[in-house]
Amino acid sequence: AEKEAARYTALLKAHPTDIVMVEDDLTPTMACSIVARKKGIKVAHLVAGIRSFDMNMPKEANRMITDGLSDILFTASMTANRNLNQTGTEQKHVHFVGNILMDNLRYNSKRIVKPSFMHTLGIAEKGYLLLTINRHDLLKDENKLKVLLNTLIKHTDLPIVAPLRGYVKEKLDVWGIHSSRLHLLP
Repeated sequence: AEKEAARYTALLKAHPTDIVMVEDDLTPTMACSIVARKKGIKVAHLVAGIRSFDMNMPKEANRMITDGLSDILFTASMTANRNLNQTGTEQKHVHFVGNILMDNLRYNSKRIVKPSFMHTLGIAEKGYLLLTINRHDLLKDENKLKVLLNTLIKHTDLPIVAPLRGYVKEKLDVWGIHSSRLHLLP
């Protein structure tokens, strides 16, 4: 993380700015917020105020630190607004902008086309299950991931389309998870 912070410091020195916008709750998000704040640059946090209230999750510390360093906080929900209010954040710095992921999907819904591989795989429209996994702790817990995949294979007759990370694909053979209905995408 120190290397990345040094590179980001150099980037900000080479390209001076008045404000840095950070997004999400990852460690780089927090690191960029810290670097910007140390340089006296304002920080805007997109998707601020999210809380799990589980301090054992690394992302929870990232969220709290990033929010605490931010001058402008863009939130996706009224719950996020309430979370920030409960931590003493001045409401004049909080701006409800909605769920940008869902808004983006709605905005682009007319331009979304059926991927060609669906026809190649013989998968009917509305006749499949799409599996996406965005929980890093689930991806790291092999037992939970095996249970999830085996349960889906056992309890649905639908084809399962799964854009899974490369290392997960490699482990499926080791785990003995096989199904002609499980379609792994790159």
